[in-house]
Amino acid sequence: MISEQKRREVLESLLDLAYDASSYLRQSKQPAARVSAALLVAASLAACGPSPSSAVPPPTNVVQPLAQEVRAGLPVRPGRYPITAGTLNRDYQGVYRFAWRDPSDPTNTPHQASVSLLRLLQSTGGDELEVLAQGDPILYLDQNSSIPIVDTPNYLRSAYSNPYPVWYPFSSGRYSDPRYYDLPSQTVPDSGTIRGAKVSTVPPAPAARVVGPAHAVSGRAGGTGSGVAASAKSGAGVSDTGHEGGVSAAKASSFSAGHASTSSAGASSS
Repeated sequence: MISEQKRREVLESLLDLAYDASSYLRQSKQPAARVSAALLVAASLAACGPSPSSAVPPPTNVVQPLAQEVRAGLPVRPGRYPITAGTLNRDYQGVYRFAWRDPSDPTNTPHQASVSLLRLLQSTGGDELEVLAQGDPILYLDQNSSIPIVDTPNYLRSAYSNPYPVWYPFSSGRYSDPRYYDLPSQTVPDSGTIRGAKVSTVPPAPAARVVGPAHAVSGRAGGTGSGVAASAKSGAGVSDTGHEGGVSAAKASSFSAGHASTSSAGASSS
């Protein structure tokens, strides 16, 4: 079976040949010859069109929602574990990645983890991960902590890895209990600062956690507007927040009822 590229080259050659032949036939004084020339060109154009059986490949720059939740590399035992500085980031699908340390490990070797369902809570101490016997883990971060938003998973991404945008989830409020935090808009700038968050007591659907450039976000409401998710599957209500770095404040959508309603964290621009 020939490749699609080879097929196109053959068809283009046939089309050139058909045009040459039709040009010669059109010079004939015989009406039948001129009709034959027209039919030859029409048949060649039809043959060079897309094959009905060939599937059009999807664009490669579209961010797809997670097919299943990610939870890998976390500590086995419940408890609190320090996070290695400069390793925390979140990718376009909403997966957090970081390195944690086991205080009982004599070699103090960092362990790499990735998790999609992660709750955040402000803390006055250092950055720590808490693994519970049941439920999603909790990440304790300082109020001024920032999270780089990266297009590809990479543990070396950090707040210093420009030009990635940097997200400050706690810039607009504090909650006494851990909650799920998501960016204020599903479209993000190429660089700069993003402040505020959509905060929920239940995890939004994977499609609602996807972020990226305006042309690369999958699962949005129709059109090419702000790119805010309109999925009705998350079961959580959210509201507006603000956002810097070249992207305007996003109007967050309301999700279907049936679960706990969420609070919104308004954002301030600086």
